Amino acid sequence: MLGEGTKIADSQVLLEEHRAEQLQFVDNLLKQLNVCIYGVDLKTYEVVFLNDQPSCFLGLEVGDICYRALRDMEEPCPDCPLQLLEDGRENAVQELYYAKSGGWSETLASLIDWQDAL
Repeated sequence: MLGEGTKIADSQVLLEEHRAEQLQFVDNLLKQLNVCIYGVDLKTYEVVFLNDQPSCFLGLEVGDICYRALRDMEEPCPDCPLQLLEDGRENAVQELYYAKSGGWSETLASLIDWQDAL
């Protein structure tokens, strides 16, 4: 019976290692894309992911609150594409002006089941 418990524990370790490898692959892929990608927690607006495109984010860091860091606002942006997802849509696109960069950007919001993925 002791052997069965060891096999289960070994299987769980292997699954966790495989999951970590998959997440590392996805992380590396997202960081190589020539687009600006950041992930935001829907409830807190905390930035949970950034890909490696430093010219896009102008000092934005994981842990920042997106509307403060990106647009110097004290509450969620009135034109935030995340708000468009509240009506059940899976994706929403919004043209946003970013004063820090002095330009407009088409911003896509999509619901992703993150669950501590990266």
